[in-house]
Amino acid sequence: DHDEEEEEEEESVVSRQESSEIEMKVVDSCSFSDINEANDNWNANTDYVEKLVWYRDRRRLGIIGTLVVVFLAGCSSLYFSGGNEQTGNPKEADTFDATIKENIPDSNHVKEDDPIYPLPPPPPIYHSVLQGGFDGTSLKPLSADDFKNIIEKITPDADILSNSETPQAKAMAWSLEERTKYNVEVPVRVGVRYALATLYYATNGDKWFNNTNWKSGHECLWNGVYCDLDANNIVSVTILNLVTNNLDGSIPEEIGYIESLQRIELGSNQLVGPIPQTFSRLYELRTLSVSDNQLTGEIGANIDGLTKLTNLDLASNRFRGHVPHGLGGIPTLSYVRLSNNRFTGAFPTSFISLNNLHTLLIDNNAIGGTLPALIGMMKTLVNLRLHKNDFYGDLPNFSDAILLETAHFDDNFFKGPLPQFGSQRLRELYLDKNSLTGAIPISYGGHPKLQILSARNNDLSSTIPASLASATNLGVLDLSYNKLSGELSQNLSQLTQLRQLYLNNNRLQGSFPSWLGSMKNLEIAHFNNNLFSGDLQLGYEFENLDYLTEFTIEFNQISGIVPEDVCDLLLDVLTADCWGNPAALDCPCCTKCF
Repeated sequence: DHDEEEEEEEESVVSRQESSEIEMKVVDSCSFSDINEANDNWNANTDYVEKLVWYRDRRRLGIIGTLVVVFLAGCSSLYFSGGNEQTGNPKEADTFDATIKENIPDSNHVKEDDPIYPLPPPPPIYHSVLQGGFDGTSLKPLSADDFKNIIEKITPDADILSNSETPQAKAMAWSLEERTKYNVEVPVRVGVRYALATLYYATNGDKWFNNTNWKSGHECLWNGVYCDLDANNIVSVTILNLVTNNLDGSIPEEIGYIESLQRIELGSNQLVGPIPQTFSRLYELRTLSVSDNQLTGEIGANIDGLTKLTNLDLASNRFRGHVPHGLGGIPTLSYVRLSNNRFTGAFPTSFISLNNLHTLLIDNNAIGGTLPALIGMMKTLVNLRLHKNDFYGDLPNFSDAILLETAHFDDNFFKGPLPQFGSQRLRELYLDKNSLTGAIPISYGGHPKLQILSARNNDLSSTIPASLASATNLGVLDLSYNKLSGELSQNLSQLTQLRQLYLNNNRLQGSFPSWLGSMKNLEIAHFNNNLFSGDLQLGYEFENLDYLTEFTIEFNQISGIVPEDVCDLLLDVLTADCWGNPAALDCPCCTKCF
């Protein structure tokens, strides 16, 4: 009987090889014979599972192999398209596939933050003027009715003051209560304290990160409030600085009553709503900085009349509408930062008349139209960032902008040739993601301080000028996704400060540059999707590229072997044409083969 059971079990195992389920015999009894039978059962099932797993893996490997072949065929067609065909004459491909161009990945190098306007430290306040009672310059003590009359002139809406839940009503109640504690005898200061208290209640002051001394004692000792002595030796509030302090709410109109304010700095909070219209009364205001909030609405009359304004920072909010031309009528403006908003319309040509303007940052909006040629004649301009807008037409030359240091024109719809620059201070030049054509100007090598030259994803042609070797401070050179051709000049080996080099997806020809190892600081080198040919000769210096992390040379016509010295660098990304049998290039340490 026992032998018959074993034969039946073996037949069952064979019959179940095409099944996806495994039947296990459960043994409830603990008799000796049942234990032997259970062991036999276990061994049979173990053999069956091993066979089943082997058949499953073999089928999976076959399916995966088929999918890999199909996927690589698709990738090959993708890599060979878009300006870098591997077969045929590259000159016959005059158009860049629009779909491919839109899907080009962003560059690895990250832009530096916007240049921030340097603000002087707040003036010291001498505590001797704050001792004892407050300024006793009025002719008579102020009564409760006097307080109410002052507050009602600042907030004339009786319904707002009568509603105990409004910030204004809370601030008035606090002011009347404080009147019994401190001898506040100057009407202007009653209004200032009331306005500041309104801001406190309107922005959830109890939950500020730092509300030290607020609503207690002299307002000049409240955190973020700075005072100075005016011409009449009267203490006045001149600076309100509550940056990154968890203000949550809207800026009340009452702040516009503090006409002595010279600087308002409320950036990096959770402020909502518009800029108060009463700000148009702040004739002494030099700095208005409310960046990194959720402020909305349009700007215009509330700012246009601030004739002493030098620093305007409204970046990273939700402002909309046109950039007002009235800003061009503020001759003192030197720093304008309107980045990351929803501004539309054309470039405000009135800005050209701002003879003190050194920084203009209006990137990441929807501003369109053409740039006026006169912008290139602004002699005081140092920083210009217009990227990620809807500008089109030719870029003007900046031959007269002799102080220009950063120029960002990327991600627009500019066409035509690359502009010329007359500044010897130029450090950053971004021209990416436009439709610029023609050759790279030889004059670009004449900018000794140039650190970043990025013109990826355009329709540039001709060769890479050898004169770029004169820009010896160049750290990032990105000319990828263009139609550049010809051989690379060995003069480029003089760029020893270069950290990131992107020449991929062009039509560069000739032998692969053996002098690459002379760029001792190189971190990223992308040469893939070109027409380089011949044996791979990297030179003995290549092994000294200790900072190198990415090296891509796939989809070329290079043959030979990737040297062991390259493998010893342990690169994060090393890709080549090492797929197939025989492979075009032998690369035992590549992270990916094509």
